Amino acid sequence: MLKRKNSPKRPKRTLDTFPEKRGRGRPVRVRFSEIRGRADNYRWIFAQVWDRLWPPLSRADSEQAVIKAFQEGANPYDREFVPGLAGLALRVLREPKFPKRREPQVNFLADSLAGVGLVTPRRSRDICEQERAAEKRAHHIIRYEFMSNALAAIRDGLGIMLARSVGHESHSQLRLLLSWATA
Repeated sequence: MLKRKNSPKRPKRTLDTFPEKRGRGRPVRVRFSEIRGRADNYRWIFAQVWDRLWPPLSRADSEQAVIKAFQEGANPYDREFVPGLAGLALRVLREPKFPKRREPQVNFLADSLAGVGLVTPRRSRDICEQERAAEKRAHHIIRYEFMSNALAAIRDGLGIMLARSVGHESHSQLRLLLSWATA
């Protein structure tokens, strides 16, 4: 049997391989957008059930009491928070900066629990704040183009007027005058 002259080349690296070594820098443990999305979801849930949830939750002094408060006050959403987030919720409730009013309490607890223990409650709140600020910045006008276009039109008009008044119609002389007019 005859061999082919030009045998097909084998690729050195196939497309479906993954690098064995991790990249440089601190390893990413969580995605910020996931934490922000979870915080928004928790805010919505707590807004729905806060009137039933807060009285027993404010009296909780152990993880078991927090679990019981979520089961009684946050039904049908209790499975989202217990038993995994009970200890974290108790720690957040005992923080000295825990707010006194209803809406800030809801937002504080939701943003703190969104990290689900992968990051500290404080870092979770910081991540949520950064993501919300980034979303607001995304829709701002950075530069007004019409101003630069209007100034260019004024500059061009001024150069043409200067050229006509002096009597120079050639392009090279017009460019020279335009460069002088903008300087």
